[in-house]
Amino acid sequence: MHSDRIRGNLETLPNQVEEGLKLGRGLRPGAIPEDISRVLFCGMGGSGISGEILKALAADRTRLVFELYQGGAIPGWADAPETLLIFSSYSGGTGEILDAFH
Repeated sequence: MHSDRIRGNLETLPNQVEEGLKLGRGLRPGAIPEDISRVLFCGMGGSGISGEILKALAADRTRLVFELYQGGAIPGWADAPETLLIFSSYSGGTGEILDAFH
């Protein structure tokens, strides 16, 4: 049942966070090209939370400006070549994110 799965996920959340931190500490992402100055993270609900986390973590660690899109009109600057777009949808069928992509 759906509620049992949610309960199980909540009960194991501390372990999931600890495992995520371990994985993250070992991650060495590639350099973002110098011509990229903005990141637009597109995600709704739970998929958007990772964008919030990235924005918070990047605040004092990068030259990049992070913006979040959670529906509505895409900013006019989003198609600029200096913008990195990230689309996040757990289901792969989130209408607002698909619309933003198209």
